[in-house]
Order: sequence, then C-alpha cells, then structure tokens
Amino acid sequence: MKRLGLFIATLLFVTSALYLEPVLFPPKLETSTQDQQLIGNQNQVTSWKYQELNATGFSTYIGRSVTELEAEIGSPKDRLTSGFGFEIRYYQDPIQQIVLEANIQNDRVEAIKVLNANATSLTPFAVGMTMQDLTEITTIFPNFTFEYEETEVGIELTEEDMNYRPLIAFDNGTFAMLFFDQDTGGLFSTVYLNKKSLLKLMPYQVFGEGLPHYEMESSADWESINQSRERVITRLLTRLRQEAELPDYHYSPDFMIQTNVLLTDFIEQPEEWLADNRLAEWQMATQTSQTTVKFTLSNDEINRLVEKRQLDQTTGIFMHPIIDPTFSVLLLYTDSYYHDRFLEKEPTQLGVAFSKENMLVLMKEKEETSESSDNQ
Repeated sequence: MKRLGLFIATLLFVTSALYLEPVLFPPKLETSTQDQQLIGNQNQVTSWKYQELNATGFSTYIGRSVTELEAEIGSPKDRLTSGFGFEIRYYQDPIQQIVLEANIQNDRVEAIKVLNANATSLTPFAVGMTMQDLTEITTIFPNFTFEYEETEVGIELTEEDMNYRPLIAFDNGTFAMLFFDQDTGGLFSTVYLNKKSLLKLMPYQVFGEGLPHYEMESSADWESINQSRERVITRLLTRLRQEAELPDYHYSPDFMIQTNVLLTDFIEQPEEWLADNRLAEWQMATQTSQTTVKFTLSNDEINRLVEKRQLDQTTGIFMHPIIDPTFSVLLLYTDSYYHDRFLEKEPTQLGVAFSKENMLVLMKEKEETSESSDNQ
C-alpha cells in the first residue's frame, strides 16, 4: 500500500513538471536569418545598380535654362500655370515634326514630355520602336536607387511598368520614361525628367524618407487653371485617338457642362457615391497636405455617378491628384485597366472636367439621328 502511494506521488510530480516546464522555462524563439534581415532592413533602401546611357537629345536640356531649350525649338504656343509651383509650356514645330510640353520652374527645365518626334530627336530611341528594339540598346531594370539631397531613395517597377512604362537612366543624372502602346507595342511618347520630378510625380513605387512632394499654391487662379487643363487634355486625347486611327471625338457644350456638374456633385457629396471604407480612403487622400496619396473611382462608382444624369452608354475615369495633366493621362493610357476605354470605335462624345487636382473624363457613345427622323 505504501508502495502504491509512493508510485502515485511520483507520477503526479513528474506529470506536473512536464506541464509546468513550458511556463516556468519558456523556449527561446529563434528567427531565421531572412526574418532578421527583414526586421533590420524594413526602413532601409536596398541598393540596386543600373545602367546609365550617354545623355543625348532632350535629356541634355533637363536642368538647363528654358531659353536654351527655346533657342532650339522656338517659342511656346501655349503656357499653363500648374497651380503647384511650376509652369507648363506647349511647343509645336511643324518643320521638325516635334510636339512637346516642358515643365519650367525658376526658369529651369524640370521635365520634357515629347508627344511627337522626328526620326532623330529621340536618339537612341525612336517613335514606333518596340520593347525588343529597346532591349538591344539597354537592359530594362526593375529597381533603381540613387541619392537625393543626401538621402538614399529607391524606385521599384512592376512587370507592367517594365513592359509599357520602362525607366531609363542617363549619365547626367536624368531619366526617361518611355510609353509603349498597349495594342501596337510601339513607343509613342517619351518623358525626360530630373530626380525631383520623378519622385514628386511618383509614377512608380518609391521608398525612402523625407521624399519631396508638390504643394498647392494658395493664391492660384483655379478657375482659369481648370479651363486650361481641360483644353490641354482634350487636345491630348484627340491626338492619341488620331494616332490610333479612330474616329475623332465629338464635342458638345452640353456634355461638357454635364461632366463638370458630375465632378462637382462627387466632390461636394462623396458620401452619396462611396461606401464607408472607400469614403475613408477618399478622405485620407484629400485631407493630407501632401500630394502623394492617389485615389480613383471604380467602374461601379462611375456608373452610379453617371446614372444620376441619365447618361446611357457612358464610361469614365476619375483620378486624384492630377499634378501634371499630360503626364497623368499618359500613365492612364498605358494602363491595361483603363486603355480600352480610350479605344471605342464608334463615334464618341468626350467630356473633360477639372476641379483643382481632381479630374473627371467621360466618354459617351454618340447618339445618331436616323434619316427618317430627319426627314419628318
């Protein structure tokens, strides 16, 4: 009997010790080398090397005086105040077959957006060249790191970026974004820009601390700026449609007014069109002093917006913030999600509306009047 009691007591002690060991002496958790690297480098920028081409053509004008640029291509045909601290000038040289915009700040060229070029003005690139042609000139890199005002920053391209919006570096510290058509695969526009503009416009994912951003001018004449922006984008979309060999857009003052009214409706009462989580995203994008948080409306949200005005067979795009209108539309045009909206083969009405950094573009199938109704 004593032996049985001793056995039970020993069994209880051993069992208690086994159960209490994890509590009294918890195991030491180990992290993998990869986890340790992630923890240690989550706020650091990984350095990536990339190839730099010799600076040629328009890349050599970035950072120089605007008078030097205009000595080469002539005086601007149009000038636009951006409302964000820089001026946009529009140039057209029929003899050299060059059409471009330049962003000017403090009389210096910060970016050049080439919309049409002759056979040599884009060297080593060329309008119509393919990605295969480009790979014979340089490697397409997915990552870039460089110093900006004593801070290391990183840029990462997605697979779609690399296929339709690759980034090319030059040995004078400038960059070129090449825009390839989603359908033809040919190069149709090239944007040259400095590091500051590249980081501020944020066409790619950017890593780093203390990144520069645009600030809205409090004293800007936004009524005039909005009208100028509408003119610029109407002109650009017309050019892109002609290059795609599609019927020209139709312009109706009434449809332009409806587009402006819908934009105002959304801005003044976003809660009427957005679910709670989307409303929170919109408020985050608009209530920050920075211009780095982007917001677009989904197809369903656009449809609810146009249904209010009973606009049948209408598609559209809303985007915030629009700092550089032409640059933003080039991004949209080469985005697979939006590209098809610009390629409607039927006669289409175009409406473009701006309200400061907000843009709404509507495209509506044109209603044709039958011959019988015309003859009545």
